[in-house]
Amino acid sequence: MATVLAPPTSRRPHDPITIQHLECLRIALDFQDPFDVAVYALACLAFWSQAHLGELTFDDAFNPLIHIVHSSLVCGLTASNRQYGKCWLPRTKTKPHGDWLLYMDSQCACSAHRALLFHLLINAHLSKKLPLFVFEALDSGWSPMRKAWFLTRCRHAWSSHFPSPILGHSFCIGGTTHLLLLGVDPFIVMVQGRLSSNSFLAYWWNCEEIVPLFISFSLDSHSSILTTMSRFKDRLLNRN
Repeated sequence: MATVLAPPTSRRPHDPITIQHLECLRIALDFQDPFDVAVYALACLAFWSQAHLGELTFDDAFNPLIHIVHSSLVCGLTASNRQYGKCWLPRTKTKPHGDWLLYMDSQCACSAHRALLFHLLINAHLSKKLPLFVFEALDSGWSPMRKAWFLTRCRHAWSSHFPSPILGHSFCIGGTTHLLLLGVDPFIVMVQGRLSSNSFLAYWWNCEEIVPLFISFSLDSHSSILTTMSRFKDRLLNRN
């Protein structure tokens, strides 16, 4: 009865991708194959940047005015000396006039930054005017990554470990959930994912872990403030 009465926005449509999915994919793929290299880079970027696969792949003719291109990629360093990157999306699911896709170097084996740089190294001879996710193809010189090809390769790699069906939206949901579980501020997660306040709530998987996590952060901060105030008060009393 609760499921029937639940509003549509509260129903979660797909299972999320997890960091374990990316680790499994890294083991299963052949990193001497330009196609597999592109698959892995795309999977990591979609996960860590909370991107929709439709924003990174396409099934129609390539059009640089609406599809992400290699030349739009910009990399840099934060004030804390951590690498980050951004790509211009000419058109997104929620913003028809485009927006920036952002990601940080997670400094782990599944880092989107490192996977993307390796993809660009393997396919370095391809023009920067081409889509970001292209790979060397023997018959045509190069080929853009199609959404169907990408999902088929991922599902094959996960078939024996993750039997639940995985759809394109699972990457955005999984990345959002993972960042929240890492303790990233929900507002920052919402901004990076280009999510509205209403749709953002639909990405809160593992609420039983996320909610206590942020409440504990608040309690710890509150406790720290109270301790500091108490010590300050004691100092004042001692001076008097």
